[in-house]
Parts: sequence; C-alpha cells; structure tokens
Amino acid sequence: MEILQKSCAVEYIEVEPPVFRPENMTEIETEAGLEELKEFSSGEAAEEYFGKRPDRSLRRSNREEYDRQLDYFKTQSPYGKWSQQTTSQEEASITNYCGPDYSAINGLLRREMTENQVKLWDDLGNRKISEMISDISSAISKFDLPEDIKVFRTCENDVLEKLQTKIGSTFHDDGFVSTSVVREKQASGNIFMEISVPKGQGVGAWVNPLSGKPEEYEFLLNRGTDFLVTDIGQDGADTIIRMKVTGRTETEWSYATKEEVIEQWKRRGVYSEESAKLL
Repeated sequence: MEILQKSCAVEYIEVEPPVFRPENMTEIETEAGLEELKEFSSGEAAEEYFGKRPDRSLRRSNREEYDRQLDYFKTQSPYGKWSQQTTSQEEASITNYCGPDYSAINGLLRREMTENQVKLWDDLGNRKISEMISDISSAISKFDLPEDIKVFRTCENDVLEKLQTKIGSTFHDDGFVSTSVVREKQASGNIFMEISVPKGQGVGAWVNPLSGKPEEYEFLLNRGTDFLVTDIGQDGADTIIRMKVTGRTETEWSYATKEEVIEQWKRRGVYSEESAKLL
C-alpha cells in the first residue's frame, strides 16, 4: 500500500509523545487495550529498554564492570539476546534495507518491480533482493518483544482522506514497515501514524543498532503486517491516526507487469519514457 511507502532516511527529534485521555478512548481502542502501551519518552530510554552493548572504553578502565554489563546485555536485554541468534548475513541485510536497498526490497514485496528491474538491481548489488527479504524476515522472526509498545510513522496528507472515515477498517502491507519508537517532529501540522505493536516473537524487531542511522530509533515491523484503524485524533496542530497491529499474513511475492509499473508511476507523477525503457 502506498500509505506506508517511506524511506528509513528520516529525521527524528525527541519530543513528548501525545497523550489521549482515557475518557476519549474509542470502544475499539478500549477493547484492544491500547491504553496500556509502553511508550518511550526519548531515544535513550528506548536504548536502555532494548539493550545497548557497553562501551569498550569501560573495558580498559573497569574490566569487572564491563564484563557485568556485557553479561546483562547478552542474557537479559531484548536486543542482546536477539543478537546472539542472528547471523552476520541477516544483520547485513537489515543494514542494507535501512540504506540503499529499501526501495528494491519493498518494491518487490509490494509488486512494484518488473522481473527485468529486479535483475538489473541484483546485477548491480552484492546480494539478491529475494535473499535479503528472506534474511530480514528470518531475523525478525527471532526477536521477542517483552511488552506491547507504541511506535510512530509519518504519512502523507492523502492518507488522512483515505482513513478518516474508515475507523474500524483493516489494511495489509506486504512490505516491511519502518517505524520509530520516538515520535518524529519537524513542524506543526504533521500527520502521524501511532501504532500499537503487541508483545511476542516475530512481530517486529529493534534494528536501530544495525540501521546506520542511530538517531532514528527504528523498530522494523515484519513483512505482511495486518493493521486495524482505531481512531483519528488531534494533538495540537498535528493529526494522529491511531492503529493496532492485529496479525501477519505473509504472501509469496511476484513480479509486476510493465503496464502495472507504468500505471503506478503515472499515478505518482514520476513517469518518464526514458525510465520506462528499463522495464
């Protein structure tokens, strides 16, 4: 779905998360338990919660304390325990997704690339798109989220028009979904998705240490996530679209036809005859 197509490359500035009073909760939200979500007031709070490897400088100054912190990181923190299970190849694929390969990975999953486009991308890169998709999904499937949390994502103006009258409706994204545990704030009048992520294994993963963009505080939702729209609210001049992750439906990816890609480009206003020759 176009409403979730946004690169990892965004600027996150720590601000206080919006507060919705319990008496303003919709029936859908109350039943979903959205008032009990864990929120992070800052990126540092998120890093402390998910786990951060101790600085090596501590090893030189206080080896005993360093070993204690490292043991806690590996055995107690969500990210530390996860990092003991992931392979270097899986981690590299996540880093690639958060960088130059984002558009290709989600483009293939969302049926936005022809077979020829995928082949051209594979020939230029060091890993095939399909291999990176498998790696990322495999890695996320190993991450165990201890509590229900709240994450954020900015979206375009046309999203509000599509969802405002559809409270209670569901939608699905075949791609991976990048979110932040810290609300993005660049100027007033923004539109945010405020997403409830349930605890458990395989829903999403704290990938910030692998992203190459530590200021984004990224939590990556697995491919094929299903969402329920619960409410539209206001926080000052900002519009908040609240939703809940309800499950996951993974489908086999398939190539788009040349005609489908051209239609998508025209709809977005990015079509050119020169680019169409590469399809």
